[in-house]
Amino acid sequence: MGEVFDGRVDYIANYQNPSLGGLDALLNYPLSITMKNIWAWKSADMYSIRSTIDYERTKFTDMDALVVFTDNHDNKRFLNINNDRKALQASLVFSIFAQGIPCVYYGSEQNYGGGDDPFNREQLWTNMIQTTDTY
Repeated sequence: MGEVFDGRVDYIANYQNPSLGGLDALLNYPLSITMKNIWAWKSADMYSIRSTIDYERTKFTDMDALVVFTDNHDNKRFLNINNDRKALQASLVFSIFAQGIPCVYYGSEQNYGGGDDPFNREQLWTNMIQTTDTY
């Protein structure tokens, strides 16, 4: 199945445009969607990362100011799409080492698999488990 970002890179890149008083950092949704297509949906290959990053380099003024993430507070969690914890871990490792600002959304280390908002905002502090394989 997979997700499509269909050219909205230009739209997001405008928010980083210094001539418009650009933002300091932006969530890198195009790369996040590419990551989910590779590891969660299994509908793309690793060359998609290179294609996405190469295209972003032509649009964004500062690739280092893009936040690289697997899960966040606005979308279904990775494990809601695909319960493959090894694939989640691969996506998390990539997000930590990719160019940009790494962000690991709380609960990913707990293997939370919440769906659409607000179900992707599970309580953490009342049931923190430090023995999950992802933790």
